[in-house]
Amino acid sequence: MNTRLSLFAINGLLGTTVLLSYIWGIYSAEDPMALWGEMPEIYISYITGSMVIAALGYIVYTLYIAYGRDIIISNDSFYPYNLTYIIILVSASIWMPLTAWYVDTSSLFYWILIVGSLYIVGFMSCFMTYLLIKSTPKVNLWKNIAIGGSIWFSFHTLILDAIVWVIYFH
Repeated sequence: MNTRLSLFAINGLLGTTVLLSYIWGIYSAEDPMALWGEMPEIYISYITGSMVIAALGYIVYTLYIAYGRDIIISNDSFYPYNLTYIIILVSASIWMPLTAWYVDTSSLFYWILIVGSLYIVGFMSCFMTYLLIKSTPKVNLWKNIAIGGSIWFSFHTLILDAIVWVIYFH
């Protein structure tokens, strides 16, 4: 299954697990703000705003991979994109439940898994940007917007989640 349909199936199914993991994490936590750790409140609003921009960037990137490459005639396989999406979405879906369990237990094992999952998402987001940039030699406005969205998504996942959140959690 290496088609546009597979791209949407992966994002639909695994993207839903990411959203459900956030909902579960927030509603299962005694104090949802504890999921932010020691993050200064002023940063939380910026990070939340960045999350919205990153999600929009992810959507634009995905739509470009699904449809935009046809505009400039790309024969690239969907396989590397699908594999990248699977790794990102599986890793993204586990960190919130792990964080809720960590808040309850302070288990070092959970902390290692949390940090590992955040770095996997961050580095694979950068790889996603690389795949997009190399996907076709021809550049157009849509591709540039998709690259910008992908860069923002990478910034959010690698810098804000895997570095800033990790530093401020404790």
